[in-house]
Amino acid sequence: MDKRLIGLVGGVIATILYLAVNLLGNQALGSTRFDLTEEKLFTLSDGSRHIAESLDEPVHLYLYYSEAAGKQIPGAPQYHQRVRDVLREYADFSDGKILLEEIDPEPFSEEEDEASANGVTPIPTRPDPFFFGLVGTNSTDDRQVIPFFGTVVGDGIDFASRERFLEYDISRLLYSLAHPERKRVGVLSSLPIEGNPGNPMMGGQGGSPRWAFLDQVGYFYELVMISTSDEKLPEDLDVLLVVHPREISETLQYAIDQYVLGGGRLVAFVDPHCEADEPAADPTNPMARYGASRTSSLNRLFDAWGFHVPEDKVVGDEKNALGVRAPTPNGGYEPVQYVVWLNLDEDNLNDVDPVTSPLQGLRFATPGSVQANEGSTLTIEPLVTTSEDSMEIDVGRLRFRPDPKGLLQSFVSGKKKLTLAARISGDVNTAFPDGPPKKEDEESSTETEEDTPDGFLTESVEPIQIIVVADVDMLQDQWWLQRNIVGGLNFGSSLVSDNCDLLVNAIDNLTGGKDLISIRARGRYSRPFERVEEIRREAQRKFQAKEEELKARMRAADQRIAELQKDRDPSDPNSMLFLTPEQTEAFEQAMRDRSEIRKELRDVQHSMEKDIERLGLRIKAINIAGVPLLVSLAAVLLGIWRIQRRGTR
Repeated sequence: MDKRLIGLVGGVIATILYLAVNLLGNQALGSTRFDLTEEKLFTLSDGSRHIAESLDEPVHLYLYYSEAAGKQIPGAPQYHQRVRDVLREYADFSDGKILLEEIDPEPFSEEEDEASANGVTPIPTRPDPFFFGLVGTNSTDDRQVIPFFGTVVGDGIDFASRERFLEYDISRLLYSLAHPERKRVGVLSSLPIEGNPGNPMMGGQGGSPRWAFLDQVGYFYELVMISTSDEKLPEDLDVLLVVHPREISETLQYAIDQYVLGGGRLVAFVDPHCEADEPAADPTNPMARYGASRTSSLNRLFDAWGFHVPEDKVVGDEKNALGVRAPTPNGGYEPVQYVVWLNLDEDNLNDVDPVTSPLQGLRFATPGSVQANEGSTLTIEPLVTTSEDSMEIDVGRLRFRPDPKGLLQSFVSGKKKLTLAARISGDVNTAFPDGPPKKEDEESSTETEEDTPDGFLTESVEPIQIIVVADVDMLQDQWWLQRNIVGGLNFGSSLVSDNCDLLVNAIDNLTGGKDLISIRARGRYSRPFERVEEIRREAQRKFQAKEEELKARMRAADQRIAELQKDRDPSDPNSMLFLTPEQTEAFEQAMRDRSEIRKELRDVQHSMEKDIERLGLRIKAINIAGVPLLVSLAAVLLGIWRIQRRGTR
């Protein structure tokens, strides 16, 4: 048979086989993907997968995206595709429970009205508003919304700021739809956080207002107030919030211990020196209140679980210290950095934990620190930390008359960060190994029978999930809220920090179940080319240098013209109105310098673009020609090896 005919038939058969394999592969492996990124950026976490798999009823997701407006916004089409891919992956794991519908809310359409009515935020863009949000509903018409997949920054839109938390935001929406019931938050405090009406016989003197954080938390959750005199906790709490647990009974501490060991979630605010805790006045010793302890602690529980908050040390941070006006010996005031009042920014916040990542700034007053016990097996994840320019300070220096200047002068940095708030998880043992504490009448009893109550837990049934903040004052209104009162009229309030948001985020996260708690921010999805960025930075340095040179020459020219102007005769009006030949030459030289340097600036920009273009061409050449050449070379080498092998036989 003709060899050419055999080759032609073989080519046809190979083509048919190639097409058949591709068609079969598309059918059989259409949804199969391989995530080869280092941090598995395109793979749902186990927690998210379980949330999708455990849905008991259908959930409808409506993705609103303005196609036309999105084309005019840098990065919008790419991020839209990213969101679609993630939502489809959730739908794949839900076994048909997640029903995804994509909607383009065109201008003046019913879909645009529906998007706005459902809570999707229209972003003003020209010529039409831009919608990019998600609405979810369940079978009982509960609704959850992600108003916008991004952040408006100035005149632009930043998609990267929330991209790392895309999975968390979607999982939280789905979890809320699967568990729509209003969550119950128990609140226990030794402080009068509900407000104190004061003495009615003295016009309300001695009273105090309700702390505003209660209203903020109460907007989202059902609050269940718990008295420090109670001996047990209410049933069916989703989260227990403890604020300044000062001298609470062992019976109540036992109840907290058993609640946490049984899987209950705890948010605890403790403090080695709570400025909001005003000791009661003693008529027989008026000075006693100034030296009284203001410490709150749950260290009996914490120590047994594997960590503690030192009761005799507050934290100072020189770098993040707030400025105050301190009295001077001559009766005046001077500005001083008060190292135990802290103004913290994003550098002090955990940027991968959903509790702290959305926050921008916090304020703490005389906080303590969360520390692991030696040999502890707990996982302690810092949420809020100091700078490395921090130290522990004896709490006794604050009790009588704090000296901001003296604290600053004696400050010695420990050269390490201290943890002010932490997420703590792991398996723990009870703080009451002998069972519940006995009451007074039981202690006096002569009975020797020691029966433990039914359900007594000696160890946690699952890893505990608690968040501890070593400061109570930060919840007081003055540290996060400024009321705008003019002439006795309240014109609303403005936020001075994100302190209350920290609390709301902590409760929100812990009410989401272990699947939602386990989700953290992912790595960066858009990774810049490092070599390209290096070229850009080098060009920017050259550009700035040339720009500074231009400014220096222009300043020199202006100074030369001004000096020549001083030598003019002020009595001659023509002399003051018209430039001299020297001034004209100086001015023209300045213009020539400007033109020359502007040309050099353009050359720097052009050179950068050429370098990037050449790099891109090299990469394309490697992709287009390099890989086939390597394959061809391998085939040639394989052929030579086979020929040599035949020759040796």
